[in-house]
Amino acid sequence: MNFNILENFYTASVKKEVILSAGALKSPQVLELSGIGDPEVLSKAGVKCLIENKRVGENFQDHPLTALVYELAEGETSLDILQDPQEIQKAMAEYGATKSGPLASSGSGNCFSSYAALSTHEEVAAIRQSLLSPSRRSEATKELLAEALASPDDASIHIMNIAAFLGYGSFSIAGRHGEASSHHAG
Repeated sequence: MNFNILENFYTASVKKEVILSAGALKSPQVLELSGIGDPEVLSKAGVKCLIENKRVGENFQDHPLTALVYELAEGETSLDILQDPQEIQKAMAEYGATKSGPLASSGSGNCFSSYAALSTHEEVAAIRQSLLSPSRRSEATKELLAEALASPDDASIHIMNIAAFLGYGSFSIAGRHGEASSHHAG
């Protein structure tokens, strides 16, 4: 293998095997540029196929990571304080006496669920039709997404419950039948 670092060129050779680790997107690219992959794909790119492997670069699935990071205002606390044994004892006593305090909060939580389990058959059919409509996605990708959303066994939705304060001062929330009710968030 030939490579360069800061315009210094090197050659590396091995006696047994090479483990390629260039990430989910770049590993298939490196393999294909090296002539390993689907001959049809390689020939269209002008690359001579050295090793036929039709699975290289196929079936990519995105695995997004959702993270929520926030900084509390001065004087505010989070449920993290409950890691302190003294704080959890105080919180348990407060909740036992008044049903208030940090243990009365929902905190936050995450879960994964299937779209099909939370939707009507009509909603599943509509999103399936939308996903399968003409687009730049490959037919295999569209079918994979449509099947995942229609399957009651695939967790295709990430649900996050986050205890949050939405503002300072007054704000309005639409009530039933469209009327607005005013609340003071002091």
